[in-house]
Amino acid sequence: MATVRDTLEKPMSIARLNGNESVSIFLYKKGSGNIISIIEDVREYVKDFERSVPGVEISVRNDGSIDVKNGINALGKSALIGILLVFTALFIFLGWRNALLAAFGIPLSILIAFVVIPYFDVTLNNLTIFGFIIVVGMVVDNAIVVLENIHRYREEGFCHKDAIIMGVDQVIWPVFSSTLTTLSAFLPLLLLDGVMGQFLGVFPIVVSLALLGSWFQSMVVLPNNVFQFGKKRTSERRSQHAHDPASDRHLSKRRKSRFETPPDHHLGHCDSAGGILPGSGVRSYQV
Repeated sequence: MATVRDTLEKPMSIARLNGNESVSIFLYKKGSGNIISIIEDVREYVKDFERSVPGVEISVRNDGSIDVKNGINALGKSALIGILLVFTALFIFLGWRNALLAAFGIPLSILIAFVVIPYFDVTLNNLTIFGFIIVVGMVVDNAIVVLENIHRYREEGFCHKDAIIMGVDQVIWPVFSSTLTTLSAFLPLLLLDGVMGQFLGVFPIVVSLALLGSWFQSMVVLPNNVFQFGKKRTSERRSQHAHDPASDRHLSKRRKSRFETPPDHHLGHCDSAGGILPGSGVRSYQV
């Protein structure tokens, strides 16, 4: 009926390493795994295994973490070039302080996105890095708009603190609307189904988080940095040491009236206590 032989199964594939027969083992990470840390653990395990089994030669091939590391280096170079270009352009028109504060928003926005993306089940891979490379030139736009508006109020004669409050509050919703228009170009990718949807769905998540982080940075972090490190007039520095509570009450009344005074009645009283937060009751101005 049949012939039974005690032998080995015919090989379906043949693996060779440096011209010698070898055994190939393929490792695949889980969706939530970090390929860089996994490869580091694999290499440590390979070294321990070679020491425990003499005569065995093990080589790691097709290292997927190399592409990821190259992508991270490309992202770092793109961010560095963007920071230098932004600093140079703003240094010419707005001064070195504003240029430095605007350039600081690029790494901070990317850092915010890096911190948040794990909560959306997005890992660090080539697609994620490519998404960051796409958005790295967009995250500075909001900061430039806010700084330019603050600088405009300063040139019109408003004191340091009021220029920040008015400059931020005037553009907080227009900047948010412009951010949403950019997001609307990427969010439809989330509607794709199948394998293609799983791949391309990373881009709108990365871009959205980076741009929202940029908006948060430009509306909350940037105004406080400008208040703390921005250039102040000599008279304003002197007024910080001679603080008058009556001027606070006067300024509060002026803010409650929503700055409906004529354009030539600029605010001349500023206090140095506390920080700057947008949307603090100042909604419209007639300047």
